[in-house]
Amino acid sequence: MLVAISPAKRLDWAERDVAMTDPAFQDDAIRLAETARALTLGDLKSLMGLSDDLAQLNRDRFAAFQDTP
Repeated sequence: MLVAISPAKRLDWAERDVAMTDPAFQDDAIRLAETARALTLGDLKSLMGLSDDLAQLNRDRFAAFQDTP
């Protein structure tokens, strides 16, 4: 399986009134997060074409990703 992650170029922090759903690919998401956790900030920045701030934000998100829903 090939998964492409496209980072947001602008951050919209507006609250949404949308019900949460169960992820369809939980196992794949866990593997992706584990792999991304091992990348350096520079690796994430280069791989995803991000600014310093967005690379740090994504690194923090991967680090905080929980293995269980």
